Amino acid sequence: MKNITRLVCALVAVMSLGAIAVSQASAATPGYLCKTAPVSHECGESRYASGTEVNADNGTTWNPVYLTDSHNQLWLGCERSSLKMKVAYPATGWASRLAISSWSFSSCESGNTMQLVPPTWNPEPYFDLMWREGTNNGTLQGHGTLLKVKYATLGGVECTYEVSQVAPANAEVLVGGASPKLNFLTTVPLTLQSQNQEWCKVGGNMTFHANYNITTPTPLYVEKQ
Repeated sequence: MKNITRLVCALVAVMSLGAIAVSQASAATPGYLCKTAPVSHECGESRYASGTEVNADNGTTWNPVYLTDSHNQLWLGCERSSLKMKVAYPATGWASRLAISSWSFSSCESGNTMQLVPPTWNPEPYFDLMWREGTNNGTLQGHGTLLKVKYATLGGVECTYEVSQVAPANAEVLVGGASPKLNFLTTVPLTLQSQNQEWCKVGGNMTFHANYNITTPTPLYVEKQ
């Protein structure tokens, strides 16, 4: 963390939602967010309605996301994070969605802040929700491919990175229960795509390691559609 305290800036990020989502579940089917955990694993009337807000934060978890350069030197890190989503149910046969309203980071080095915002070509980012067979848990499959970093106090330097699709080690991201959680664990390669000044790092990695507590609604379970 001390390696990057020389950076005095604010940044805005657009990053791959797919890169921080799970895609390697072996027995996943479309799921619902439910108020109860029935033995049959079918929600019935207990599913949360479309439009229900899902709020989560990482509580006291340290360093939810950090960037390292091509030499694995720490570049930037933030300790606090909050995520706001809304339940959405598309047409029958498709996975339920968690539409991302906002994703912010704070307590970063030198007073920096980060916020995930959608790219222009993907104005409504969301996670597909998949149920893990025999559990009350779910996987999330996301959408998006860019990480944009803007250093406001360094003359408006803006760096845009391509983000590879990487499946994290933690397959069951959404853990259902009376105290539900979201667990993200992945390292995403970054490749410089464009820059408005000759200052941007040519590439590196983004490590996303965060355990979020879902504060509302609770309880919350993932069951099959």
